[in-house]
Amino acid sequence: MSTTATLESVEASPAERLETLFEELAELTGQRNAIDGRIVD
Repeated sequence: MSTTATLESVEASPAERLETLFEELAELTGQRNAIDGRIVD
């Protein structure tokens, strides 16, 4: 997550902010899945 993205979200519409939130959530979910996979190995 960059500072630029954070600053842009201040000026974005609520729908755009929600879309960004879901994108970040999807990225974090992918990272969690990768971590879980390494633990299983």
